[in-house]
Amino acid sequence: ANPWGLYDVSGNVREWCADAWRDDYAEPRTQEAVDGPSDARRVARGGSWVDFSQFLRSAFLFRGEPDLWDFVVGFRAARTLLPPSP
Repeated sequence: ANPWGLYDVSGNVREWCADAWRDDYAEPRTQEAVDGPSDARRVARGGSWVDFSQFLRSAFLFRGEPDLWDFVVGFRAARTLLPPSP
């Protein structure tokens, strides 16, 4: 498990992000969400089951066309959990 108690969150598929790709990402590759035109290249983070281990870090970025379909690219469904009602 990772520090948050989650299993298998790295190395399954590259994760599509809502960010538009920028050529000026600085090292280390972290950034705030970046908007762009709907046809802008998008960011995919991390690595997939076919990648070498150095690409499995979530800070590793790939770029792709917004309509790209590939068996190594996916997305992570997430939501904010509200605290239990009193």
